[in-house]
Amino acid sequence: MQRCISVHPNDPNIVAIPTANACITDDGGSTWTMVGGSWKDQEYWAPLTDHWHTDNHMIRFEPTAQFPRRAYMATDGGVFRADDWKDPGSYHSLHNKGLCTLMFYSPSANLGFLGSIAVDPAAGGLLAGGLQDNGDVYKEVESAAPWHQIDGGDGGHNCMLAGHSSIWRDDGDRPHSSKWDPNTKALVDQGVIPVMDDAANLDHAGLVSARFEPITVPAYDLTITPFKGDTYPARMHALGWVPGAAGATEQNLYGLFRYASAGPWFWRKIGSYPGSTSIFCASSYDGLEVFMSTGKEIRVLDPRTGVQVLMSIDPVLDPHHMARFVVGRHGKAYLAFHSGGVAPDPVRIAVRAGTQWLLAGTIADPVPPKEGIVFGFGVDHTGFDPVLRLATRSRVWESRNDGKDWVDVSSGLPMQPHCTDLRFDRRSKRWYLGTYGRSMWQTRPQMSTPTSSDPRDLTQGPVKRFTS
Repeated sequence: MQRCISVHPNDPNIVAIPTANACITDDGGSTWTMVGGSWKDQEYWAPLTDHWHTDNHMIRFEPTAQFPRRAYMATDGGVFRADDWKDPGSYHSLHNKGLCTLMFYSPSANLGFLGSIAVDPAAGGLLAGGLQDNGDVYKEVESAAPWHQIDGGDGGHNCMLAGHSSIWRDDGDRPHSSKWDPNTKALVDQGVIPVMDDAANLDHAGLVSARFEPITVPAYDLTITPFKGDTYPARMHALGWVPGAAGATEQNLYGLFRYASAGPWFWRKIGSYPGSTSIFCASSYDGLEVFMSTGKEIRVLDPRTGVQVLMSIDPVLDPHHMARFVVGRHGKAYLAFHSGGVAPDPVRIAVRAGTQWLLAGTIADPVPPKEGIVFGFGVDHTGFDPVLRLATRSRVWESRNDGKDWVDVSSGLPMQPHCTDLRFDRRSKRWYLGTYGRSMWQTRPQMSTPTSSDPRDLTQGPVKRFTS
């Protein structure tokens, strides 16, 4: 984090130092005041204004005849103006309106914090994402209204399931579900998602720090007996897993289920991965075939039988650098590999061939730092042939021939957008791109028409910025 000391243009005794909070002296450094709030006791300081955010980067003095103590503060939460830095009541955040600086998290661990964006593939659905310092946010997909904050602190993973108008999110503690009320235009928190054991007992403590991925077209039904004497089918809508503890003998993979008619959502174990290494990523198109990896090896699981098959990996691919799965229709699956962060090594993309993963193609990022890290990976399978898109830090790439050839489709993005996550909405035919510091971007809606396998035959338009 970069910070700059500032000196008042008219009085050298007035100096500002941006720390976690803004500190200003007006007596040459003999005493310092943490502005915007007050000390409740010797150890606790609290803000006295809503127009304030921690992690200050720069303070700029801009005195006028009317406001001799005016200052601007650049923070992780945007730009704030104090007409009198000694008076918290004079603080404003009007300069943040329309400022595209939200920092969306990524499923890739290369940013240090994990999170994701999510889009509801249903009419009138929602868009959501986890942010640094500003919690989880959401908005209506078709609305130009601003983002709404669900919670504070750091955000996390978000998940949308078609037709259920809810957000499943991990707030860094346990996954919660929140249901959208279209009448009041508000989310209603439904609480922590419980875990169901083999005896149909619900543990309402839930999963701790879970990661999850939605299932594109849910088709796996589990017949269980939640109440004595009755059996109900429950459909699996998403996958969830928890970073393993040291010394554990297996890592569990869970499905997010709900009864076909109604009832509560719940997690249920569908398989386990032998060993103490945590599950790193998992994905499934319909829930009938689940891919999971620890970053060392890959297995495919049939949750109906519990049978797992260890898959082989092309020797030219380094399993320690596995990044993300994407799974399409008819058993088609793809896996992106980081370069290992050694510039200018390329990103590698593998395609599934039975129980093998074979190298399909590579991507060489031309923009520094050229480290070859995969931040987003997705597939549009609404047309005749699948369309793959992959986001490195600085570019979005597209392939129309199963990952063999890739072209840059970043037109409209900044030179360095700091991409974090990439998701496709099959209803609107839009791609959504989360970025770290440049908010969220979207493509223009596209017609789902068959195209040739030539990667130069592109119908996707340039990536365009959100209007909110």
